[in-house]
Amino acid sequence: MLNLLHRRHIVQDLQPYICTFQDCKKPDRLFSKRQEWYDHEIQAHRRHWFCKKCSTGYSTPELLKQHLIATHEHLPDQLDLVIQRCEGAIQSAQSCPFGCDGVNLNPTALRGHLAQHMQDIALFALPRVSGGEENDLTSLASRKASWGDLGDLEDLMFESDSQLEDLEEDLVPSPIENDLQLEKPEFASNEAPAIDMPTDGGGSAHDYSGNSPIHL
Repeated sequence: MLNLLHRRHIVQDLQPYICTFQDCKKPDRLFSKRQEWYDHEIQAHRRHWFCKKCSTGYSTPELLKQHLIATHEHLPDQLDLVIQRCEGAIQSAQSCPFGCDGVNLNPTALRGHLAQHMQDIALFALPRVSGGEENDLTSLASRKASWGDLGDLEDLMFESDSQLEDLEEDLVPSPIENDLQLEKPEFASNEAPAIDMPTDGGGSAHDYSGNSPIHL
């Protein structure tokens, strides 16, 4: 568990995921979780406007509008409102932006494929365990052998979040309670300590409870 906790912090520090779209408004934003990264891409970029009659998606609402006007009759008066409701996440196969020729994957498979690319890149930020000269491929292989698959580690670590949080609490030093033990006065059971009462010079002590002086 300690090893998993250590590796979890490493992955969170690496933040291996980044938006793959060049026109992203936040191109420098890093993500530590694969799902957060892909949710960003789906909500901000991987959108289309879908014509249900033709089963065709368009990259912008303007293109869908042009299609509807040119192809379909009896269009509604509030066409722009209808087009807004045609927006949704792309469900069709998509290509790999990392240059993998011939790769067209559905959204779920594409998420894993792109994540693997970014995990491999992030692994180069980790130190090598083995010494000697290595080329890029053997270096990546050695890092994977040492650190494991970041995607598998991420799945495991977030499934175990509650256990890890409990472990982190156990590892955090508790406030000092202290090395110095305060000595408490010891009294006999049911017996109040004797207190020297100040006198007023006349042989009596004042009763501070508000009663009459106590004659000594």
